[in-house]
Formats: sequence, C-alpha cells, structure tokens
Amino acid sequence: MRKIILAAFALCVIAAAGAAVYLAVLSPQTVQSIHAYVSEAPVEIKALQSGKVAFIAGHGQEVSKGDMLLQIDDKQAEAAKQTAEKELAQLESSLHPYTIRVFNNLANVPEALQELEQELKLTREMQQQAEKQTAESSVTHASTMLTLRKLELKPNRIAEDNAELQKLRAEEKLLAEKLERERSRRDFLTTKVSSAEQRLHWRKSAEADFAKLPESQKLAFSEAKILFSKITQAETEMQKSKVIAPNNGIVIKTLVKPDDEAFFGETCLLLAITGQKALVTAFFTEEDARRIKPGTACTVSFSKPADHELTGTITPHPAPESLGDSSDVPFLITLDAHTAAELAKLQMRQEAVVQLKPEQPEQQ
Repeated sequence: MRKIILAAFALCVIAAAGAAVYLAVLSPQTVQSIHAYVSEAPVEIKALQSGKVAFIAGHGQEVSKGDMLLQIDDKQAEAAKQTAEKELAQLESSLHPYTIRVFNNLANVPEALQELEQELKLTREMQQQAEKQTAESSVTHASTMLTLRKLELKPNRIAEDNAELQKLRAEEKLLAEKLERERSRRDFLTTKVSSAEQRLHWRKSAEADFAKLPESQKLAFSEAKILFSKITQAETEMQKSKVIAPNNGIVIKTLVKPDDEAFFGETCLLLAITGQKALVTAFFTEEDARRIKPGTACTVSFSKPADHELTGTITPHPAPESLGDSSDVPFLITLDAHTAAELAKLQMRQEAVVQLKPEQPEQQ
C-alpha cells in the first residue's frame, strides 16, 4: 500500500513539473528578437592610400571637424613634386617669353576644339528653347493681365464676377512666378553661350599661335605637359595621404601606430561622433511586437566578442519602409551611454540579440 501511495505522489510531482514547464512555454517572461544588427556605430577611419603611418591621432583624443586624424608618409610624393617643379622651371628658363605665353593660353583652355564646339552647340539650343518658352509665357501672362484689368474696371460687378476675379488673380500670380523662373533660366543660358563662345575663340587663337612655333618649341610643350602631369599626380598623392575628421568626436580606438604599414582601405582608427549614439535595428514577430511598449529598457547581446552585452531603449523604427518588405516588425534600439572600450567593440551590420520584458496586461 505504501508503495502505491509513493508512486501516486511521484506521478503528481511529475505532472506538476510538466504543467510548470508548459505554462512557462505559453507565458514567456521575455521577448527576443528574431534578427538584429548594429545600424549605427563609431565611424571607421580608413587609409586612403598604402604606406608607412607618419601620424595618427591618439586614443581618447578629442578632435574637431577638419582636424588631422591620420597621415601616411608622403615624402616620396613630395620629392617627386619638387623634382618635376625644378625640371619645369629649367625648361621655362630656356623658352622665349612669347612661347611661354602661348603655352599658358593653351593650358587655360584645356578642352579640345571639338569638345568646345559641341558644348557651344548644345548650349545655344537650350538657350533658344528657353527664349521661346519665355516669349510664350510672356504672351500668356500679358493676356491674363489684360482680362484681369478689364474685370477689375467692370462697373457693378456681381458675385460671379468677384469669384472669377479671385481666380484670375491667383492664376496671374502663378504665371508671373513661372515667367520669372523662365527669364532667369534664359539669362543664365545666354551668359553660358557667351562664355562658351569666348572659350572657343581663345582655344582657336592659342592653337593658331602654337602652330607658328618652331618644332623645337612644340617639343618643349610636350615635355612641359608631362611635367605638369607629374606635379598634379604628386599633389593628389600628398592630399590622399592625409585623413581629416568628418565631424567633432573622440578617438575611441587606434588600430595602427606610427611607422606601421597601412594599406589602402584599411581601418586605422575608430571615431565616436559627438552627440551620436550607437543604434541597433531589431525585428520581432507581429505577436511579440504588439506586446512591446515604446521606451522600454532592453538588453542587447553580441556574439563577438563573447559575453558582450549592453543596455538600451526600444522604440518603433521611424522608417520601416526603407528596410524592405517583411512580415516582421522593425524596432530601433538606442544604446545607452557606455565606455569608449565598449563602443569600440561595435561594428556596422554586426549581428545581435535583443531581449526585453513585454508590457504585462492589466489585472481585471
């Protein structure tokens, strides 16, 4: 008999445990996202060219927009520029002043004759079309003004006349604004035609003068063009060697140090923009979404690095249509203010898991 009682008691315990598990499954205490990722993170500052790091802003350094963040050694490009400038100066010293003037005239209008002629043709066509549209709008506006004045001077106007008068005044205002825009466009194109004509004339004159030069001087012009190209290329490389801050912020992580070799496109440091918070976009099922109250605190877990967990506040996504068609409901999580070390672990599109306690239904 005792064994039967114990067996019955054991069955009751198992049944109770099973019921508890069943209730836990049906009444979850937390809601979890089905997909989430980092959609706003510290800015990755990348090298614009390969080379040895000559300077990099320090960890924790506050910077203003336009401040230097990274510089790749540009001594080689600077030396190439100085050499080309020296050779160009020597070449110019051997040329007659008239030849130099011809060279400068060609350089001032670098476009080919065919290109300039095509530009002038297209600009003239647009200017003529604008002239025609302006004339048509002017006639339409003048006709509307005449009808408006007649109605304004009409004695003993009735209610219908007053209604027509208001309509004409509104129409006249729109026509006047349209006419002003078309006149401005016509005047702009007229000026552009004049400029194109002048540039074409300068190029023709410069080419005619160049044709009269001795062959030795023409050869010097080809050499000068090559040197100009070298100078321009060196200046471009020197410019790319410098990376400046896109906005005010603080350097939260450096990935290279002076004298390291950096490669084009390599991330060299992370910059947290002042006033910008890290954001996570998360998707929930429609059922779970109905249980989420905007402004609720939540936790965000990241798989890399392991056990990296931050807190934040959840709100409906302001532009769900920008995320494509989906039956899942998107939310935006604004991560709370965290240390630079924590923020430095975030990367754009990094996978995450968002969990929060849903709003509990009111007790009846």
